[in-house]
Amino acid sequence: MKLLNKNKQILKMILCVVIFITQIYFIILNIKKPSGPLSYTWHPAIWITVALLTFLVFGMHLFPVYKNMFKKIFDMNTLLGIAAHTLFIYSFVNSMIHIKEPMYSYDVFWEDTILLVIFSYIGNELSARLKSSSIDGYKQLLKLKSKTAIIIRNQKEEDIPINEVKIGDILVVKKGMNIPIDGKLLSETATIDKSLITGESKDEILAKNDDILSGTTNIGNKITMEVTKLIDDSFVYVLIDKADDLSLSKPKIQILVTKVLRYFIPTVLILSITTFIIWIILGYGFDIQFSWFKGANQLDNAILAAVTVLAIACPCAFGVATPLIVTISASSANKNSLLFNDPDSFEKIKDVKVVAFDKTGTLTTGEMKIVNNTLSDSEQKCVSAIESYSIHPIAKIIYNSNPSQMKVENVEEVIGKGIKGEINGSKYTILKSNTKPTFEGATHIEVKKDGELIGFIEVMDEIKRNALETIEFLRKMKIKTIMITGDSEAATLRVNKHLKLDNVYYNQTPDDKFELIKNLKKDMDLKEKEQILYIGDGVNDLLAIKEADISMAFSSGSDVANSFSDISILNDNIFSIVNAFKLSQQTQKHITLSLAWALIFNIVALPIAFVMLIQPWVAAILMLCSDVAVILNAIYFKWKMKKYFKKNSKN
Repeated sequence: MKLLNKNKQILKMILCVVIFITQIYFIILNIKKPSGPLSYTWHPAIWITVALLTFLVFGMHLFPVYKNMFKKIFDMNTLLGIAAHTLFIYSFVNSMIHIKEPMYSYDVFWEDTILLVIFSYIGNELSARLKSSSIDGYKQLLKLKSKTAIIIRNQKEEDIPINEVKIGDILVVKKGMNIPIDGKLLSETATIDKSLITGESKDEILAKNDDILSGTTNIGNKITMEVTKLIDDSFVYVLIDKADDLSLSKPKIQILVTKVLRYFIPTVLILSITTFIIWIILGYGFDIQFSWFKGANQLDNAILAAVTVLAIACPCAFGVATPLIVTISASSANKNSLLFNDPDSFEKIKDVKVVAFDKTGTLTTGEMKIVNNTLSDSEQKCVSAIESYSIHPIAKIIYNSNPSQMKVENVEEVIGKGIKGEINGSKYTILKSNTKPTFEGATHIEVKKDGELIGFIEVMDEIKRNALETIEFLRKMKIKTIMITGDSEAATLRVNKHLKLDNVYYNQTPDDKFELIKNLKKDMDLKEKEQILYIGDGVNDLLAIKEADISMAFSSGSDVANSFSDISILNDNIFSIVNAFKLSQQTQKHITLSLAWALIFNIVALPIAFVMLIQPWVAAILMLCSDVAVILNAIYFKWKMKKYFKKNSKN
C-alpha cells in the first residue's frame, strides 16, 4: 500500500511536469495568443494537454477533494481543488466551443490550472516529508519491538511469533538481541543496554530474579528469562501505545483551530462567490478590467478574481501548524525518557505555579547507605527478611545489607512509616521514628520485638546530581517549590539546607500528603487555571499524585503500564523535569508563532485577492510560501530541541 501511494505521487508529479512543459511549448511557439480567437484547435499539443489534465485533475485530484468534502473534511486541498477545477472546466468548455466556433474569443487558463495543482502537491509533500522525519523517535521505538522470540521447548530452542508467547514461558536471548517481552532473569547475571529507552549510555548489570524489560538489549552473554507479562502489557508496547496517544492527541488550541477551520473554508467560498458577483457587476456595469490582463472580457475577470481568492486563502497553515509541532514534540519526548501518559499534561505544564516534591528517590538518589546499625546479626537477619516484602528504597538497602530468606508471616506495610511482620511467633515492627539521629540528617528507624525496642538503624541518601539546577530553574520561572516527605525533620532540613526550597513538610503520611495537596490551592491563593505539579516515585505518593492537577513520577520501567502519574520519567535524571517544562514551553511558543503567521497572512492576503492585484498562479505561490513559513518554523523547532537535548545530555 505504501509503495502504491508513493508511485501514485510520483505519477502525479511526472504528469504535472509534462503538462507544464507543454504550456511552455505553447508560449514559445506562440500557439496560445493572449487575446483574440484561439489558433490551436487542431494542434496535437492541445489534445495531449486536455487528456493529461482530464486524467490528472478529474481522475487523481478531483475525486479525493470532493470525497473529503462530503465527509466534512476541509483543508488546503479543498480551496485549491475548487480553484483548479473551476479554471479547468472554464478552459475546457471554451476549447470545445472554439472547435465549433473558431471565431469564439474567450481565453483559456491551462497553465494557471496546472500551477495550482503543482503548488498543492508541493505543499502536501513538504508537510508529509517533515512529519515523517519528525517521528524518528517513534520509529526508534518501533525498532525495539520483536517479531519473534526464542523459546525453550523439550530442551530445544525454537523460534515462535511473539504473540504466541505466554506467561511462564522460558525464553533465550542471545547477545545483541532485544529483550522481546517483559520477564524475570533466570541467568545469574545479565548486562543490559537501556540507552534507547532512558537516553543514557550507562549499561546496567542485572542479577538473578531481577525484572528485565522488553526493548532493552542484551549486550552480554546468552541469557534465559521467564515471561511475567503478556505482550500488550510489556514495557516497550505500553511505551509505543502511549507515544501513539500523544502524537494523535489534539491539544485545546488545536481543537479551537479545528472549529475555526469549519467556518473559515465556507467563509472563503462565500467570499469567492461574492467576489465573482461583484466583478461581474463592475465589469458589465462599469467596464473595469485588470491592469495585468488587458483585453479580457468581463466573465474572464470575474472568474479569475474568484479563483484568486480561493488560491490565496491558506487553511493549510492553520491545519498543519499544530499537529506538525505536536508530532515533533512527541518524538523529542520519546527520545529523551519522557512518557506522557496523559496527552493533556503536555499543555497543562505551562500553567504550573507550584511544584511539590517527594524527597526520597526524587530529590535524593534513593540509594541509601546505612550509617549506624545497633542490631545483632541474628536480629538483622529477621529485619532483612521482613523488609524483603517492601519495595521502598530504605527497605531494599536494609535487605541488601544482610539478605535473609527466613519465613515471615502476617506482613503489614505501614505506608509512609515502615513495615510489620512475624517470625517464629515474635512480632517485629520496623518504623521510622522522630528520635534525633546520631548522624545529622539521617533517617532513624526503630526496631521493636514484641513491643520492646531492640535497636535502631540509621540510613542516609545523597542529593541527586542536578537537583539544585532544577530548583533554580523553577525559581527563575517564579514557580514555588515545596518538599513533602514522610522522612524526619533532620533528614528533610539537611536536604533543604542545600536546595533551599520555599517550604518543607516532614513526617507526612500518605493521607497527610493528600490533604496538603488538596488545600494548597486554597492556601496559596492560586487562580483557576494555575496548576499544582506533584513529583514522586513511591507507593506512598499515589494519593498525592492522584490529587494534584498534574503529576510526574520516576518509573523503573516495569511499573509504566500501571503508572498513575500524568508523566513518567524513564531515567533517574531529575533534570528531566526541566526538559519537560522546556519542551512544553517551546511547543506552545512555536504553535502560537505558526498560527499567528497564518492569521496575519490571511488578513492581509484575502483583501489583495479580492481587488485582484495578483494573478491566480501568483496567489497560489503566496499561499505555498505561507505553508513553507509554517513548515520552516516546525523545522527550526525540531532543530532547536535537538540541539537543546544534545547539549543537556553532554552536561
